[in-house]
Amino acid sequence: MGVLLLLCVAIIVILARSSADYAGVRHTLTIYFVMAILAGFATQYLVQLRTKMISASVLGITVLSCLPALAVERPWEYHNILGGGTSHAYRYFRNDGVDLGQRDKEIADYCRRKLEPVREVPYLIYYPSFVKPDLIGYRHLKVKALIDRDGEFLPPATVSGTFIVLATAVAPAIWTDYKALRDAQPVDRMGNILVYRGTYYLPNARADALFDRAQRLLEEPKPELPRIESLLKEGLALRPADFGGWMMLGNLNLLRGDREQAVTAYRKARDMTPPSPFQQLFEEQIRLVSTQPLNTVTPMRDPSVE
Repeated sequence: MGVLLLLCVAIIVILARSSADYAGVRHTLTIYFVMAILAGFATQYLVQLRTKMISASVLGITVLSCLPALAVERPWEYHNILGGGTSHAYRYFRNDGVDLGQRDKEIADYCRRKLEPVREVPYLIYYPSFVKPDLIGYRHLKVKALIDRDGEFLPPATVSGTFIVLATAVAPAIWTDYKALRDAQPVDRMGNILVYRGTYYLPNARADALFDRAQRLLEEPKPELPRIESLLKEGLALRPADFGGWMMLGNLNLLRGDREQAVTAYRKARDMTPPSPFQQLFEEQIRLVSTQPLNTVTPMRDPSVE
């Protein structure tokens, strides 16, 4: 039993100390169940000890270890001290299960108290589905979504202003990584919402916007291929390891009938893909484009959204 308990603790410590792109509490729930059962046995054992001083001390330490979470208004925003504590865990964790759009009222209040009096319109990095219908439509806030997947705004790579940011967006990420914000110190905070002010180099924000625009244009009945190519090449210059960008460039060259360039782009997409079954999809596309009439080959869909 002791070995199992130590193993569970070791796994949680490893997760807590690692930079994780998607390491929410829910991903270790099975460990918590096991630890809860073992903790019950351990508590029973301590209560039955003849040396009451030892049992009382251990139980006291256990209770004290739970106290830091009580100071956090929303328990799901608490992060264990091993993970940097609530104040710093956002630099390491991307727990996409926290907040869930529950800070809208605080964001609106902050904007009205501190930004609207000085006529400042902040950039917002928040749940896209909440920005227009809730913050802009219902609460009538003047905000700019840094990444507006349905709009026409393309943010510059270097952006200046005030940024209201969901803390999970600042954690390390494979693609949309805002390292400049992660390395900076927030000027304000509302639970899991961070506020930054200054000038930041955010190439991934522009790359995301460029790729989103290119994808929308590619889906049109008569896509403007030169314009799409320009968007993709700029996006890939900012983020050359993005396999989705290379895949779209392969699709574009396939539509053009340029076999050589299509194969080159698909190979780059394959090489940039993390080890996964996706690589086999690119291999098959490369084979088809290399050997079959191009008008019989279907452009690829992003395998990550399939």
